[in-house]
Amino acid sequence: RMRVSSRALAPRDTARGARARRKRVGGGAVRAVSRSTARENRREELVCYWDLDNMRPPCGVEALWAARIVEASKSFAKKCVVRAYANKTTLSAPRLRERLTRAGVDIVEVSDVSQAADERLMSDVYVRARDANGAGVANELATMVMTCDARLSICVEQSRVRGLLTIALSDYLRTWRSRPEFRHLFQKFAKVHALYDASSYERALQTIARNGKMFSQSKLAKSADVALVWDPHRVMTVTPAELKVHNRVHERGDDDFGSPVAAPGGVVGTLLDGAIVVWA
Repeated sequence: RMRVSSRALAPRDTARGARARRKRVGGGAVRAVSRSTARENRREELVCYWDLDNMRPPCGVEALWAARIVEASKSFAKKCVVRAYANKTTLSAPRLRERLTRAGVDIVEVSDVSQAADERLMSDVYVRARDANGAGVANELATMVMTCDARLSICVEQSRVRGLLTIALSDYLRTWRSRPEFRHLFQKFAKVHALYDASSYERALQTIARNGKMFSQSKLAKSADVALVWDPHRVMTVTPAELKVHNRVHERGDDDFGSPVAAPGGVVGTLLDGAIVVWA
C-alpha cells in the first residue's frame, strides 16, 4: 500500500484537512498564550512580515513601534527579523523609511500597483514556509504577519500547515471603533490619563470581546496558531529598551530633555474564542 506524505498533498487539501481536524477536536487554531508561556517554547528564528501600507505608525513613533514588534517577537523566537512591505506612496511619508531602517527594519518597496505589497508579502511568506518544510526545519521557525487585511490569512494558514509557528498580529478592533456602543470605551482608553488604568482597560476589552462578536468572524485570527491584538491607540509606557532605540534613531542622548515617557501602539492581548487574554 502506497504511503503518501502530507508534504505531497496540495496546499488546498492540506489546509482543508487541518481545518477538519480542528473542527473534530472542538476548537480553532488560535491558542491563548501569555508572554511568559510563549517564551518557554521559543523557536530559533521568527520573521515578522509587516504590511506597512495597512498598518502605518504615526509620525514620530516609528522606532517605538519597531521596538515593540521586536519585543513581542522575542516571546516566540530567539532571533527576530522585521520586514516592512510598502509601496512608493507610503514610503514617501516624511522620514518613514529612514526611521524604520535605522530601527533595524528591512524595507521591501513595491510599485504603486494595487495590492502589490500584499502579493509580494504573501509570496515571501509562502516560499519561506515551503523551503523550511522541504528542508525539515519548519519546527525551528516562526512566522508573524502584521496586517489588518483578511486576504493575508491565506499565507498565514499555508505557513502553519507546513509546520511553522504562526502569529497573526493585527488591530482586530479596527472596524469596531466607530460603533456607537464601543466608541466611548475607545475614546477613554486612548487618552494619556488612562495609561495607568490597566484593570479598567482590560475590563473594557473583555466587554468588547463578549458583545462585539468580532473575533469569531476573523479569518486572520483563525488562520494562525496565535492571534495577538495590536491597539494602535492604546497609550503605553516607553520601556528603557524602547527609549534606547528611539534615541538612536532620532540621534538623541539618553539624558536629553524631552524624551518620550509614553506612546500609542502595542500588543494588548491574545484572542481565544471571543475572549482576550491580557498580554503580560
